[in-house]
Amino acid sequence: MTIVKCPNPSCPFQFDATLVPPGAVIACPQCRLQFQLPQAAAAPPPPAEPAAEPKPERRRDRDTDDPPARGRRRRTDDTKGDDRPKGKGNTTVLIVAMVVGMVFLCCGVGAAVLWVFVGSGKKPSNTSPYTYPDYNLKYQGPGEGWQEDKETQGDLKFRLAAFKSPSPEGYIAVQVVKTEGEAGKGDLLPAALGVLKDKFDDLDEEIRPEAATLLGSPAEKYEFTGVYRKTTAGCRGEVYAVAVRNLKVWVYFWTARDHFDTLAPAFEKFRGNMTLETKGNEPKVTRQKKEYRTSSGLYVLTDSEGNWQQQKDPTRQDAAADLWLTGARRNATTGLLEPNPDANLVVAVLDKKGDDAKAQAQAHVLDQFAAGAETNEQAGDPAGDTPSSGPVAGSDAVVRFKMTYPGSDRSIEKMMVFRVTDTGGKRVVAYAWCQLRDAGYWEQRLMLLTGTLKGLK
Repeated sequence: MTIVKCPNPSCPFQFDATLVPPGAVIACPQCRLQFQLPQAAAAPPPPAEPAAEPKPERRRDRDTDDPPARGRRRRTDDTKGDDRPKGKGNTTVLIVAMVVGMVFLCCGVGAAVLWVFVGSGKKPSNTSPYTYPDYNLKYQGPGEGWQEDKETQGDLKFRLAAFKSPSPEGYIAVQVVKTEGEAGKGDLLPAALGVLKDKFDDLDEEIRPEAATLLGSPAEKYEFTGVYRKTTAGCRGEVYAVAVRNLKVWVYFWTARDHFDTLAPAFEKFRGNMTLETKGNEPKVTRQKKEYRTSSGLYVLTDSEGNWQQQKDPTRQDAAADLWLTGARRNATTGLLEPNPDANLVVAVLDKKGDDAKAQAQAHVLDQFAAGAETNEQAGDPAGDTPSSGPVAGSDAVVRFKMTYPGSDRSIEKMMVFRVTDTGGKRVVAYAWCQLRDAGYWEQRLMLLTGTLKGLK
């Protein structure tokens, strides 16, 4: 028998190493620490001989002056009596019983450990339930072989979790953002692309959304291939994204291209186990509604989401400007509202020229930007993210058009929205714009804000 002590300094438990193959991974049944036995367990040193008990000192009899006897030897003949201290025989029996009991206990534990980690042939599984009361979200772990991956979760700066399968290597990561009102889907793809571009090289030139289902709601699916920067391995993966209630949820999965079909069922099962509680998760809309009135007293403009900020000196944007606002948008990773100077609104006060208010307004708007733009007026319902404050103004209330410059950098292409009204003998036009590539998030918000323009005189 070869006794091996648990490596945990605070744990006294010992194992019989002869019951487990050399190099096996075992778990201490007392402190739960997992460790690997050496390939050839060294025999422990023999137990030290118990120290001999000190011989009782013989004292001179108080009633006599005779000196103590000298030279007497201790009896060794068991038939002639035993001068050992009383009770030592019982102690020896107790020690022997304890040793025998420990041997049987180690045999039982060793057999159990051997069956769990060697005989059963199974790896620890991760099917534990995970619940997040702040989001009313829950799911089960991905299953056998998958373990929580705090390193990847921290690297991605994700709020919920990340998991890793070591063989074959694969990853699952979950991100969630809580919004102040009903969640919109306009920035689901841009946020996913931001994460992928940050962690992968050689991504597909274009990643298109496909219809999917997540958390029992209509969702988007993005398939991608690229080189995972952390491991330099060519990977294939999927992202599922959904905007439901007051939550935006992204679920990422990727693995080596050759292993995608092997791990895909685990990913599908993981997504299928994700659910939202139906109680207590209704969006709580907290808006900061604000009305903008200028000293002219000609009009009022209402920001019903609280996503716009007034800027000084509006004439920097337009010589006829009476008001200038810049937008703010919610960060898909942190959930915080951040300034976004790429979204702007200007209200200009013009002298009337002719009876065609729309034509005059559009000509004035185009004069504020580089010459040579081509315009393509948009009709029908807008796509993209829906503002939390509800429906936007219809196409008959505002004018929308795309402004492009053939042969130029696409970064200067814009989505433009304007509304015009005659009031107090003036022609007032509110126009707002954003980069065309951001229209998925901003288009309806530009329509919402410009659509509130109302003359007061």
